[in-house]
Amino acid sequence: MLMPTLEETILANSVVPIAKLYTPAKKALAAPSTGVTINNPAAEKVIQDCASVAVRYLPLLVFGSTPTPFAQLKGQVTLDQIKEFVVRSHQDVHTFQLLTVMLHMGRNLPVKKPLTTQDSAVDPYGEYENLSTQLSVDTVYILSSLFGVI
Repeated sequence: MLMPTLEETILANSVVPIAKLYTPAKKALAAPSTGVTINNPAAEKVIQDCASVAVRYLPLLVFGSTPTPFAQLKGQVTLDQIKEFVVRSHQDVHTFQLLTVMLHMGRNLPVKKPLTTQDSAVDPYGEYENLSTQLSVDTVYILSSLFGVI
């Protein structure tokens, strides 16, 4: 069985009622005519598009509607989920938007500081060309701290 995504974990642990729309939306995305009679062929495409928007943006809506999402999800999120989420955020606009909201909502929460042993004598400018990788690592670290994984 596949590990649930971070978004699926957000929805599964939510008390926001609209989170329950995710499973029916996934079904409608895969088979828009399930449980309904479609009289106009264009309606099938409308149902599929609405389901697509719901599947992509429900996690953002639910996370943003939760008063204390990090506290609510503490102990529910894994490091692997966070890593996979950050990687996907570089490819999917809706995932990046959710990441941005998470970082914004967590900006005033305490984050554990990493222990660093940087030797400036080796390379005083750091690995400038690997900035993107460093940003991903920092993002994973920040989210891990906010969700209580570390």
